[in-house]
Amino acid sequence: MSIVVLSDSLAFFGPKGGLPANDPNIWPSIVAEQCGRDLRLFGRIGWTSRDVWWALTQDPNIWAAIPDAEVVVLAFGGMDSLPSPL
Repeated sequence: MSIVVLSDSLAFFGPKGGLPANDPNIWPSIVAEQCGRDLRLFGRIGWTSRDVWWALTQDPNIWAAIPDAEVVVLAFGGMDSLPSPL
């Protein structure tokens, strides 16, 4: 069983920039380690709920990960609700 995290860049960014999805110091890795589970992290810079939806419905890597997931974490910001000039 595993933990699947669908996220924006905050899941894999540290104080000095982006980190690999398997870096032991990012919060999804820490959570998976403490829970004794494997981690499958999917995310990109700037992802919003629309991007997560598109990835979930169109990415075969995510399709393969979901059936084995014990937990699915949705960890992305709400930029969709900001006014368009921002």
